[in-house]
Amino acid sequence: MPRPPQAWTETELERDAEAARKLFVSDRLASLEREQAAYEAGIAAHGQAVHELLARTRDLTKIEARSLEERAVLDIARYIVVPPISLDDLDTLTGAPFGGWVGQTTDRGKRPTARAFRAAGTIIAERLDRERASWLKGKHTPTAAERDAFARSTASIRTIGAIQTTRRMESAARQEAAARAAAQKARYTAVTPPATLSDPIEQMPPGSYANASRRLADTNMDIPVRLKAEHGTGLLFLALEAKVSNSTLNSRKRLLEVLRKRERWDASGKLYRFRTGAVLAGVYDVRRLIEAQDGGVFVFWEHRLGDLTTFLR
Repeated sequence: MPRPPQAWTETELERDAEAARKLFVSDRLASLEREQAAYEAGIAAHGQAVHELLARTRDLTKIEARSLEERAVLDIARYIVVPPISLDDLDTLTGAPFGGWVGQTTDRGKRPTARAFRAAGTIIAERLDRERASWLKGKHTPTAAERDAFARSTASIRTIGAIQTTRRMESAARQEAAARAAAQKARYTAVTPPATLSDPIEQMPPGSYANASRRLADTNMDIPVRLKAEHGTGLLFLALEAKVSNSTLNSRKRLLEVLRKRERWDASGKLYRFRTGAVLAGVYDVRRLIEAQDGGVFVFWEHRLGDLTTFLR
């Protein structure tokens, strides 16, 4: 019978948490040069948009609807205010589809109305960072050096956010791909079940895993796994979540998310035959790992996914 992952001892968890931390540090250090190059490229690209915004708004003294009717300009305008405004917040505040419009590459989709652009202009004008745009406080025309400094600092805010988002997306994609590869090694087959699972036992064949995230019990799941028939544990279904933590404090949040999902998922199927597992990477507090195990979560580590393969077999 495969060893139940929740049986890891405190010593074993300490060992693997330290190994995961070292790998996380090594990966961050190795990505430094690549991220610095991405940072400078982002500064150049977004800096151009800032200069365009300055030209369209007479150095931020006249922010009108028409001055924001270009995607790159509207997008960067969200970062000249304090605090920066997310696209979701801008959509909510204006009742307009700015989020979808900024993400489009053509004009075939829904475009915000002139009224929406006016509303966005008002919101931005009222929240301008006048410390960064110091000429507004001094009521003088900015020098070329002041414009360049404003453009770089604004582009920096935008670029840092993009790099952090890329980190999260790449980490999640890597983890999920590695977990699916572990399932393949256990001779499980990739399938495409419905986007929303109502009964994964009926909707997924034994010995299979979903090739993309799915929803179960109104909650998103990274990797649904329908265990093999007559699996040694007696289980039928395993819900897998991929989690990367960058600090011990963050690890509490990540593991609580899994615990809350576990309550919904495990209760959605046959009693005691649906279980939840977490594929972990990064920095974790051992006390939180013990809490997660005691709460019924199977713990797997990205750096030793052979454990997952063995368990699935």
